[in-house]
Amino acid sequence: MTVARRRSADLKLRSEMRKVRLLTVAAVAIVVLGFGFATEQLAVAGGRAPEAAAAAISRVFDWPTGVSAWTIVLATSATEAKASVVARTARNDGLPQAGYIRTGTGSRPWIVFSGVLAHAATKAAERRARGVGFAHARVAFVHKNGTVSYS
Repeated sequence: MTVARRRSADLKLRSEMRKVRLLTVAAVAIVVLGFGFATEQLAVAGGRAPEAAAAAISRVFDWPTGVSAWTIVLATSATEAKASVVARTARNDGLPQAGYIRTGTGSRPWIVFSGVLAHAATKAAERRARGVGFAHARVAFVHKNGTVSYS
């Protein structure tokens, strides 16, 4: 290879490396700026302080008063505290309508549920719950009076 060709190849290589560095810097800047923007939006969502915004995200869903509907039972619990933990876990795992209600007086009176659903939506919701780790999720009907019937 002649000196001129080597010099030309070196210049080409340097030019390509400069492009790669610039693209890397640009990508990092986009990620950092995007993260900063998302964090800022979370912090000021609804005019709340960051702590209040985080609390709103982790809050569990309340079953609507006086409503009979289908749902997915994710778990049952002997205590409200345990039901609350499971509901928060489900919410953090991507089930936005995760909550818990007292449905009886037996040894496990609390159910953790996901969704207030029409019957047609239950199978897809059940698959989704199982897909995020609730292997024993099952379809149930919650009556206005708080009793549960399993299908």
